[in-house]
Amino acid sequence: ESGAEIVQRLKRDLVPTLLNGLVYWPMCDFITFKFIPVRLQ
Repeated sequence: ESGAEIVQRLKRDLVPTLLNGLVYWPMCDFITFKFIPVRLQ
């Protein structure tokens, strides 16, 4: 792969993955800390 292809692949795959992670994990943390008792975390 050339450098340009790698950059295009990163833009196509990495950015959406990071954005989804920024939505998914805070929601999981919220649910965990809000509804699961500390002794079970």
